[in-house]
Amino acid sequence: LERTAALLKCPPRELAARVAKLLEEQRELERSVKDLKTKLGAQGLAGQAAAAETIGGVAVRIAEAEAEDPAVLRELADRALDQLREGVVVMGSRGADRCHLVVRVSAALSSRVKASDVVKAAAAVVGGSGGGKAEMAQAGGKDSARLPDALARAREFLTGALSTG
Repeated sequence: LERTAALLKCPPRELAARVAKLLEEQRELERSVKDLKTKLGAQGLAGQAAAAETIGGVAVRIAEAEAEDPAVLRELADRALDQLREGVVVMGSRGADRCHLVVRVSAALSSRVKASDVVKAAAAVVGGSGGGKAEMAQAGGKDSARLPDALARAREFLTGALSTG
């Protein structure tokens, strides 16, 4: 206890309070880092030529984002869907050994195409699996090098699903 108190530069009786304060500071820093990553990812997407395309009369945005954290990727997909107002968003990101996919479908379109079906088709390409609901689904995969192929597979799936509906 004395060594720990010395490391934290406080008397041993104040150790619990000092550790609680450090933990809260760490949580706040993690929130700040997540917010910054989300903002950077959103700026990167805004700068890409990944504007919405139209498939079967539906606005669709398919893009790869710089976001290793799945939570950040979900936030970026939510923002992209907000920009479209109505449509489908497919986002992918990759790290060194894994990749992530998120699919968002606006409520009005969820009867025509389900996010879970799109993400399952794309995840199979990267050796992964996933699931979710009609409006939001996510997946992870092991073969991050094939993420562009997975995004292309999502586009093919959407072309088939939205052309017939």
